[in-house]
Amino acid sequence: SGDIAVRVKYAGVKNDDIIIKTKLAEGIETAVKLSSNVSYIFSTYTALFECRKILARMEHRTGKRIGARPKVREYR
Repeated sequence: SGDIAVRVKYAGVKNDDIIIKTKLAEGIETAVKLSSNVSYIFSTYTALFECRKILARMEHRTGKRIGARPKVREYR
């Protein structure tokens, strides 16, 4: 998380707009709570599927749609 924070800082994002969380679920929940419109989650490929699970659990728990992605069907 720190490496990405440095990268976005040098890309022009203000320090006050950068929040670093070391726990994935905590970071995602913070982004969703703080966002009035759009949040971006920078994830490694390895963590991507866990991010998706966390977002799905949040949707289930709150009953609210989180994210712009379409519903994903499970294929067997």
